[in-house]
Amino acid sequence: MDNKFTSHVVAGSSIWDAATARNNIALTDYYFKAWEGGTMGNLWPGSSIGPTYDGRIGTDISSPGEGTIVALGADSFWSTAAPNIPGGNGKYVYHGAVSGAAPVVTGVIALMLEKNPQLDAAQVKSILQQSARSDAFTGGTPNPSWGYGKLDALAALNRVAATQAAVPVTVVEYCNQSLDHYFITWITAEIALLDAGTTIKGWTRTGKSFKAYPTAQAGTTDICRIYSIPTRGDSHFFGRGAKECDSTMAAYPDFILEDSHFMGCSYPRSAHARPAPWRSIACSATGSTPITAT
Repeated sequence: MDNKFTSHVVAGSSIWDAATARNNIALTDYYFKAWEGGTMGNLWPGSSIGPTYDGRIGTDISSPGEGTIVALGADSFWSTAAPNIPGGNGKYVYHGAVSGAAPVVTGVIALMLEKNPQLDAAQVKSILQQSARSDAFTGGTPNPSWGYGKLDALAALNRVAATQAAVPVTVVEYCNQSLDHYFITWITAEIALLDAGTTIKGWTRTGKSFKAYPTAQAGTTDICRIYSIPTRGDSHFFGRGAKECDSTMAAYPDFILEDSHFMGCSYPRSAHARPAPWRSIACSATGSTPITAT
């Protein structure tokens, strides 16, 4: 199926009126799996894209929708239709289009509100935008086709947790001697996995840690987290500021931008000055030698 708008559209834009409301969360849809001729991870061509008439990019994020699997409501019309999931006992069908993508985002928003019921519409929209990820399909973001990137549920929920209290978190440094790699994280679930050493093996604490903010604060710089694919090192890069992160993604479009706002750090004003209370502030910790401001 190759649905697309062919008339009554402005050249280069197909967003519909209801999606242009300023506090609306406007989605596009990408292939969750190779389905009906589409490429897994690529944009579904029937997605309505921006920009809006007044020049906004229009799209907020893109969510998996093509080829998702959904359960049939027992009393719904669709439960009487012929199912197309082999072995599903007549209870599951493939879903698609933005109609398949919207419920995925709705479920993530429900989890966000469960974590922090005080979030308003603007905060939800902002968190989804800030936590979205970019890859080789999205290209540089934000843009009218992909918005701020692909939905990242875990990153969004991590940001929700951070909105509840703007207090510093402890960033822990790990080393994998067999890989000769270093890694840093403040995320509790990641720390637990690394410490357990069962699912993710070979990482041990170096004994080094530092404080950072989980969200941007006055006087801090956003630190992005980028994953370099196995053919390029199978490691992580932590870049400071949008310029460094954007230039890295532009130079290596097959890298994966996991979080453009992974944490916020303060930096020394000179080689011999550190803003209190920092003692050592890691800027990047990948490769064989962690790079730190000392």
